[in-house]
Amino acid sequence: MKLLVFAHTPPPPHGQSCAVQSMLNSFGGDCRKPGQKSPGRFGIECYHVNARFSKSLEDIGADRGGKVFLILFFCLQAIWCRFRHGVKIFYYVPASGNRAALYRDWLVMFVCRPFFQKIIFHWHHAGLAKWLETSVQIRTRSFTYRLMKNASLSIVPSDFNRRDAEKLLPLRIVMLADNRADFVMQLAGCLRRVASPEPARLKPEFGIAMVPPVTLKLALTILAENPSRKTGLSTLFHELVSRSLDLFPDVSWVIFAGPNQNWDVIDPRVEVVRDFPANDRLNRRLFADHFRVPLAARKRGAQALLTVGFVPTRKCLPTVLHVLSLQTLDKRNRLGFLRQIYRNSMIKYNWPRADLVITNSRWTADQVLSLYPGFRDRMITSYEGLQHEIFQPIPARDESARLKEKFGLEPGYFLWLSNFYPYKQAELLIAGYARLQPETRRRHPLVMVGGNWLNGLDAARSKARTLGIEKDVQFPGWVDDSMLAPLYRHASAFCLASREETFGRCVIEAMACGTPCVVNDIPIMHEVTDGHALIINYHDPAAVALALQKLIADDTLINRLRTAGLVRAREFTFEKLATERITAIRHLVGIRSNP
Repeated sequence: MKLLVFAHTPPPPHGQSCAVQSMLNSFGGDCRKPGQKSPGRFGIECYHVNARFSKSLEDIGADRGGKVFLILFFCLQAIWCRFRHGVKIFYYVPASGNRAALYRDWLVMFVCRPFFQKIIFHWHHAGLAKWLETSVQIRTRSFTYRLMKNASLSIVPSDFNRRDAEKLLPLRIVMLADNRADFVMQLAGCLRRVASPEPARLKPEFGIAMVPPVTLKLALTILAENPSRKTGLSTLFHELVSRSLDLFPDVSWVIFAGPNQNWDVIDPRVEVVRDFPANDRLNRRLFADHFRVPLAARKRGAQALLTVGFVPTRKCLPTVLHVLSLQTLDKRNRLGFLRQIYRNSMIKYNWPRADLVITNSRWTADQVLSLYPGFRDRMITSYEGLQHEIFQPIPARDESARLKEKFGLEPGYFLWLSNFYPYKQAELLIAGYARLQPETRRRHPLVMVGGNWLNGLDAARSKARTLGIEKDVQFPGWVDDSMLAPLYRHASAFCLASREETFGRCVIEAMACGTPCVVNDIPIMHEVTDGHALIINYHDPAAVALALQKLIADDTLINRLRTAGLVRAREFTFEKLATERITAIRHLVGIRSNP
């Protein structure tokens, strides 16, 4: 069979381009090249149009007028291959939710599709379906359906991408993970079936099963978060529910939120109960979470209750315990006398009653198992997710100007982004930064974004004054979520001096934005970064200063950390998180997992 591959290969290197290159190599290379006229061992002749629209990672998805002429040039190559070599099958990689990329897909389909008998979409990206539903006008969706619907085959690597494929109504969908040992063989089999002159039914293992009606109802309490002091829990709660609704049509939710808490996931399968106070009214919240919420969840038909850090005293139904913090195990964290007593009692007496324990890293799991070895058979490790549609390396057109206007910042600063908890050790970063030359500090200020906690912000300001560098250290306070990714993208380095973390989501957010990271030498940072960061001892100010100096002067190191960090960050998704956690809960309540 003959296949027209309309997709680019490295450079720039990223997941899609590398996957296309690997596929071409496996199928025998590009038959357009001299001396490469015979099909490979799978009987597939590939004619490759290297449709590279971007010169660098930063240029991907950018809206440039010159790209229109490139698109037309590549389309003409594809049409020439159609008639010169008799290629009738068109292989294409659609983009995720991005307006400029969608316009590119439109133009390619408008020009090329009439000339080819069959179209194959390979969904390396995810997010188009949700973007079409929530971010564009109806005429944009309509035009997308008209140009891209009814493909002969849509290939999805996982459940995360399935919704995008289904949105455009392909004739067939196959799920084919690119990490399978037999990926190339299975892919070749799918392509040959598409090329068959008669419709061929795909084997059962390729098909996607029909989903049952709603059968699993879960309750989630988010009362433990203070509405006036946002943390990463808010993102976790929203993304877990939102992605599970997309991936599991048979799942519904009961959300217990405070009267003033923000909840943005609106869906017929989500019931929001606001009868109980949140953590801004601590004593009443504790009573509600331990005695009233479990009973209310059971009355509403929930089959399990999801909590963070505690198991209700009045346990009325199976409880799923998320362990996201182990601060109470270290007295240096100064949680306060009563808070320390409460959390210690939760760990000692309530945690053992959990029916399922979810940890966000292997290191956290090991710490919990050291306390309770009996958890081994009722524990899963599920890494945290990342909003890749937000945290990505491509800046918006006016991003630098907005940073300048809002914070007075030019690109090249060093960034700290966290609430000022004692265990974050802000003073160690400031002490190391003070070792830099005055001229270096002037050109590369230290920007410390975050809210106060037990006077931690005041202590950091005092440290900067004591060292005489208060003019070089900025404290903007906590900022709007929309500014987080821009702050990451324009920083020379992201700095995390924390002496303990159970995961450290801010690190993968920075890596996903293409920002090199300087992190403290603790086990969890080795696990999360996989070594793709500068890992140093923040108790050594000279080591801190040396690391910061390298990340403004050593281009080779900067590029290596940037490239490797982007690859590492792609491994963390909220789709994966939701799939792992909902599947484990299904097993807990005895419902077969069938996303």
